[in-house]
Amino acid sequence: MQLRPRVVAPRGEARSDTEIVFDLAYRLGLGAHFWDGDMEAAYRYQLQPSGVSLEALRAQPGGVRVPLQTR
Repeated sequence: MQLRPRVVAPRGEARSDTEIVFDLAYRLGLGAHFWDGDMEAAYRYQLQPSGVSLEALRAQPGGVRVPLQTR
């Protein structure tokens, strides 16, 4: 599992798809369903079942190995 930061800064007013979706949800009154615009909180929520923290991914830019079980 790997956290991939931006390689280059966005030009002009360009934003990631995630930023656009979170901002749109907030403006439509759906912010509570999108962690009130806090993308890091969303990442933490998505990572929770894996047992890997956002901080661990940041500390290991090359990635973290997670044992997988086939069902």
